[in-house]
Amino acid sequence: MNEHIEYKGYKAKVTYSKEDDALVGRVMDVDALIMFAGQSVAEVKAEFHAAIDSYVEECALHGLEPEKPFKGSFNVRVGCEAHRKAAYKAKAWGISLNEFVRVAIEQAVDRHAQAAAVTTVVKAPIATNDQLYVPVGVASARRVAPSAYGRSH
Repeated sequence: MNEHIEYKGYKAKVTYSKEDDALVGRVMDVDALIMFAGQSVAEVKAEFHAAIDSYVEECALHGLEPEKPFKGSFNVRVGCEAHRKAAYKAKAWGISLNEFVRVAIEQAVDRHAQAAAVTTVVKAPIATNDQLYVPVGVASARRVAPSAYGRSH
């Protein structure tokens, strides 16, 4: 059983746990781990409501703003020139401005994720035949002798 339920803008996925012989739910689209369980649909819904209410109350008690699930839409102020350029580029590509912005955001997020996880080889002229550039970080490179890697060129 895979079912999504919603309460106060929060969505949860409910599955059947064979080990626990219960319906178990987890709130989606927030970093906070909010889980609940019940033996029946009515009980799991009540526990979900109680879990959300408790989460919101705990946040208030500690002076924290509760996480809100992302809706998938937001307003962005980019300035007239950037707006014009983006609109013309989207039109040239045959897509909507919303689609253009969505793609741009996905590419920026993917680039950032890759840069954080993977080092980049910097392609630059090699000064001598006995040195080469190797990756040491996202935005830097250093020279090392090929023998450091057991290579001879």
